[in-house]
Amino acid sequence: MKTSVKLLFIALAFSLLYSCKPDEPNNNLSSNAQFIGLYNPGETQLLGSNACMVVMSEKNGNVEYGSTYDSYPYDYKLEDCCVIKNNKMVIGLHSDFNEGPSRTGEFYDFDEGYVYSLPYIIPEEEDDYGSVEASSVTMSENGYVFYISATRDTRYADQYTPHLMRFDPESEELKVADLPHAFTLAQPEKGGDTEVGLFDNRLFPSSDGKYVYGRIEASGVDGGVFHSDYTFIFRYDFETDQYLRIADGHRSVVIYGMTANGVNLLFKSWDGTENKMFIYNTLTEGIEQRPFWAHEYLKNPSSWNNYGYLRDGGYRISYANVVDEKWVDVVQISGKASNIQFSKDKDFIYFSMSGVNENYMCKSSGLQAESTVDTLFSYSKEIMSWLVFK
Repeated sequence: MKTSVKLLFIALAFSLLYSCKPDEPNNNLSSNAQFIGLYNPGETQLLGSNACMVVMSEKNGNVEYGSTYDSYPYDYKLEDCCVIKNNKMVIGLHSDFNEGPSRTGEFYDFDEGYVYSLPYIIPEEEDDYGSVEASSVTMSENGYVFYISATRDTRYADQYTPHLMRFDPESEELKVADLPHAFTLAQPEKGGDTEVGLFDNRLFPSSDGKYVYGRIEASGVDGGVFHSDYTFIFRYDFETDQYLRIADGHRSVVIYGMTANGVNLLFKSWDGTENKMFIYNTLTEGIEQRPFWAHEYLKNPSSWNNYGYLRDGGYRISYANVVDEKWVDVVQISGKASNIQFSKDKDFIYFSMSGVNENYMCKSSGLQAESTVDTLFSYSKEIMSWLVFK
C-alpha cells in the first residue's frame, strides 16, 4: 500500500563544541552532508515525546534537524534493520507498528514523496499469522526490496515458515520465491532426519535485482528436538524461479557481506579442521581464499565499498580491501567509535564519538593509512544511531 510521506520540519541548530582530536574545529569542512538518525526521547526531548526518524544536515559546523518520519526501526542500531540507497530507504519496523501479531516494514521513496507498507505472507491456516522479518530487509541498486516474510502459529509462535520475497515499489509487484525444501533435500549432505531448509535473515541482492544470495540452514526435528544439519550458500533467480547452490563443497558456511557493487561475496567455511575465508565472484563464479580478517557480521551496505569493508578495531578504524588483499588502519582514535560507515561516494569514512553531554560526527580525510580526522558537528545523545543519507 502506498501513502504520502508524513513530514514535520524542525528548525534547530547546534554549535560545534569539540573535535574528535585535540585540534580547533575546522569550520571550512562543509559538505552539505545529510544523515538519517533514530531519535529516542530522553529527559531533554529535543524533538518531542515520540520516537521517530529524523534527517540531520551538516551546515558550516552545525547540525540541523530537519524532516522527521513517524516510524522507527525494530532495533536501535539502524545498520541492523535499515538500508538507504539512491534516495530510497527500506526499514524493518519496531513492534509498536505491529498489525496485531504481525511485524511490518516500510519503503520510503524520498524523490516521489511516498512510503509503501511492505506486503507479507497471509497464511492459509486461521491460527497462523504472517509478518516481515525486520532484520532481513535490504535493497538492490535499482530499487527492488528483498526480505523474509514468515508465518507462525498465533498461540504458540511455532511452526515457523520463512518465505523469500522481492517487492517492486514502482509497479507494486510482489514475487514470492518457491520454498527451498526440495532444493535443500536434494543436497548431498542430507541426513535421514533432514526435513526442511530455512533462510538466514541476511540477504544480498545483485545490483540489478535479478538475483539474491543468502544462506540456507538444513534442519529437522528428532524426538521433539530441533537440530541443524548443514548450511550452504544459495542464489535465487527471480526471473526463472530457480535455486542454484553457490560454492559447492563448502559446508558450515557463514556469509559476512557483499561488496557495494554486488560482485564479491565474502564468506567463511569449515573444512573439517579450521575455518577459512573466501570471496565468491558473482560475475565469473570463481572462488578465491582470503586472509581470515572478518570478526563480525557485516551485512549493511553502508559498511562496504566495491573492494571491502570497514571494521572497528577498538582504538582504530580499519579498511579491509578483500579484493586486493590489503588491510589499512585508516585512523587512530582516542575512544570507542560507532556508526562507522563509508561516505556516499565511498571515498572516506564517517563515524561517531561519544562525549559527556553530546555525540560528535567525525570524518576521515580519506581511506589511506593514518588519515586525519575532523569533527563536522556535535549532536544530541537522543539520536541513537544514524546512516549516511546524502
